[in-house]
Amino acid sequence: LAGITLSPASSTQLMQALVVLFASKLQVQNNSLTYASGVGTANAPAASFSPAITTLTDGMVLYFQAAATNTGAATFSPNGLAAKPIVGGAHSPLQGGEIVNGGKVELMYHAGIAAWVLLGCTGGTLQVGTATQSQQAVNLAQAQSLAAAANPRNQRYFLGQT
Repeated sequence: LAGITLSPASSTQLMQALVVLFASKLQVQNNSLTYASGVGTANAPAASFSPAITTLTDGMVLYFQAAATNTGAATFSPNGLAAKPIVGGAHSPLQGGEIVNGGKVELMYHAGIAAWVLLGCTGGTLQVGTATQSQQAVNLAQAQSLAAAANPRNQRYFLGQT
């Protein structure tokens, strides 16, 4: 039962078998299957999950605590697998500051683009795509364009620049 060799001298075998059989359920409940402490460098974070991630699956979500702040484009490698790029929500490379040292990072693997999509990092910034509808967030380039169109002489003051 559960890979345990039966022994008439042991009175704890049933408990040992139950622990083995239900260990994975406990890991799911406490999120230890998908969370790890991060290692690696600023632009090449990595993490070792237990049990080990042996293949990437479309839609797989992993969490780790960042060991450094990214300074530009970055890749991620779980359990020593080949590093794949990390992109933001607009599917563009990271620019810097999206992942911060000590931040809790949430990534989703997107097989269609062979990259990790940064869903969020506590303390980090988020990439915003180009807004196409009235209730969507705008990115900096769109904000500058809107400000210039509304009042070309005060654009710099509107954006907090001198």
